[in-house]
Amino acid sequence: MTIQGRNVGNIVMPRPGAKDNLSQRCFDFVRNDLTKEEEAILLAIAIYEMVERTV
Repeated sequence: MTIQGRNVGNIVMPRPGAKDNLSQRCFDFVRNDLTKEEEAILLAIAIYEMVERTV
């Protein structure tokens, strides 16, 4: 996911039927130097994506 021209993280596409703990996570990669604005945008988009996929 790119926010304001910077790659800040990757959202994991869940595998159907996967039951191991690593398949339960939402992010594959998140930078450790996010600004508060980048963090808020990343979380908002991630939550939207999770909800969109379950509806």
